[in-house]
Amino acid sequence: MKTFVMFMIFTFLGFMIPDASVHAAENELKAIKVDKGLVIDGKPDKAWNKVRPIKMKLTEGKDGFNVTASAKALYTDTDLYLLIRWKDATESTNRVYEFDGSQWVKRKGNEDRLGILWDINGNIKEFKAKGCAILCHEEGKYMKTNAPEERGDVWHWKAQRSNPVGYADDQLLTDIKKTKGNEETGRVSDKKTGGSYSKNWDKEAKLPKFSFKDNTKSGPILIKAETATFPKDATFSKGTILPREVLAKPVGSRGDIEAKGIWKKGTWTLEMKRALDTGHDDDVQFDLSKAYYFGMSIFDNGDGKEHAIAKETAYKLIFK
Repeated sequence: MKTFVMFMIFTFLGFMIPDASVHAAENELKAIKVDKGLVIDGKPDKAWNKVRPIKMKLTEGKDGFNVTASAKALYTDTDLYLLIRWKDATESTNRVYEFDGSQWVKRKGNEDRLGILWDINGNIKEFKAKGCAILCHEEGKYMKTNAPEERGDVWHWKAQRSNPVGYADDQLLTDIKKTKGNEETGRVSDKKTGGSYSKNWDKEAKLPKFSFKDNTKSGPILIKAETATFPKDATFSKGTILPREVLAKPVGSRGDIEAKGIWKKGTWTLEMKRALDTGHDDDVQFDLSKAYYFGMSIFDNGDGKEHAIAKETAYKLIFK
């Protein structure tokens, strides 16, 4: 009888005490090897059926923005692939100027975005336990690391500024404060030898620098190869829209990440690809025998601190 009672007690406690291994599994993104690479087009092929997704619950801030994302990972001998999906009621590409009948004005709004932060050398203090929330999200503070040896690799996909030309911005997070617009940050773009998006505004003329080659066209996406300058006698119809940036894919470390997202029926489907070893010192380099910790953020037509993150822990990528 005594043995039976003890058995029942331990059984009960087994249900009551959280299983650390179960929690760990929920935060492990297992990358499965495939024989050949994938086409990055936002249209997942059958190879993705080889792996089960993990769920990531992201939450943030003053307006209670919450979102659940799913993530899968595959790899070859040379490259890592990620597939990420999340719900978003609207496709946001609102970084535009609009002609109001007398002048060009900046329309209110921004774009959808997704960020992944990798701990490059495993040196970011408390990152494994708390994720990227320890690097920002405190009142009055900006996003940065806390010591020179703490460096983060940021993969920053942008629905309007990078997605149309097929990449995610490759960036670096350090302890050095920079000022970008009205935002203080420790995040800077990786080195480039050309390309990337550029501002589309002429301060002196008080209008966008570039339009479409077809000057009758209007819209939020303008690729550099398709631009034209305005004729001196150009006139504009009220409601004409031109983007705040002209787009080109960066050359160099900033352009390491191939990415393409498609929004359909309230869901973003994003595919990403990056070499396991880029050869650049501002990137995380993946060794198949090791685990790598990362955090994720999602922006819904937002900027700055207007994004959701996983606050409780970092996620862990492991290669199987």
